[in-house]
Amino acid sequence: MKKRYTNIFTISTPSQMMNAMEFIHHFSIQKEHNVVIITCNSKNFIKQIKEIGSSFTLVFYVLFSPQLAFIKPQLFNVMPLKLIRLYVSKRRIYRKLKVESINRLILGNYSNFISQYCTQQVTSKMYVLDDGTGSILVAQKRKGEIKDGIPIFDYNFKKKALWLVKLLMGFYHYKIPSKFTFFSSYALEVLDQDQYVLNNFSHLKNLYSGQDIHQKEEYFIGSPISEVGYVTENIEIKMILDYANKLKDSELFYIPHRLDSLGKINRLKKYINILTFDLPIEFAMTQNSYLPLKMGGFFTSALPNLTEIIDDRVSFFALRIPNICFLTKNMKKRADQVYHAFSKIDRIELIEYNNHG
Repeated sequence: MKKRYTNIFTISTPSQMMNAMEFIHHFSIQKEHNVVIITCNSKNFIKQIKEIGSSFTLVFYVLFSPQLAFIKPQLFNVMPLKLIRLYVSKRRIYRKLKVESINRLILGNYSNFISQYCTQQVTSKMYVLDDGTGSILVAQKRKGEIKDGIPIFDYNFKKKALWLVKLLMGFYHYKIPSKFTFFSSYALEVLDQDQYVLNNFSHLKNLYSGQDIHQKEEYFIGSPISEVGYVTENIEIKMILDYANKLKDSELFYIPHRLDSLGKINRLKKYINILTFDLPIEFAMTQNSYLPLKMGGFFTSALPNLTEIIDDRVSFFALRIPNICFLTKNMKKRADQVYHAFSKIDRIELIEYNNHG
């Protein structure tokens, strides 16, 4: 009997699944045995991941989905319950990998402990997908892995319990992967042993057809910049509303990020429209009959993606956060890296906030 080779995808968010679909389309592997290992434990995410992948024949394998009425699933994403999730996931994924003849390992997010564990178990070709603007930072840390021999998890800013995670996952004997191929929509710089393949969203482009342009609408795509700690909530809301108040001929719709706080959304909806999508906006808008005249945000990863997917009838902007507004130098540095990447994209207009203040 002919040996069946398997492509393993480790996926934890709907956005990663969207890029996995692009990977399958780009490399024309629709007819191969593609297994999607879902590493998140959110029922909503699991549902969305499966919905995005429904157009191809895929095998889905949910790694950890506790059915405990007295414990919310999100509590398994923080210590100490995170250790239980990692331990169970490690055992299950070890068994899964051992029964498959793996041709390709495609990581949805290389800064994920489960993805890193997978690199220690297989010797096949390894690929890394985009996972938001954080992919730019991951590519930078990958250079450190190669040049300095420092594993990516040692850059983890939450190092208090890192020693315990490393012990649990066997990372004190971690072997840095010798070669990755980055499948990315960003213009990433990689070192010689790694490779780069452009993701031009050819699959999603095929799903956009015949949409009209609504001349009176603009979309502001949300980012959890106050929730994560870039700026205060008051500053974030003020910047969004100041931009909205400057519009003369169009109306602004705010599209919440999945990590936006309910309090922030409730404050915003007193003054501007809120438009909610249950799927990544790049995928969700393929099902809309029309597109807005303009789309923007602070430094959401949807912006560079959409510039590749949507035709030039729609314009794009990134509202630059003033230096004085950042809560820490580290957060300013992260944002600057993303804004620098945006500056290389002709279709994204970088707007200084002071012009709208």
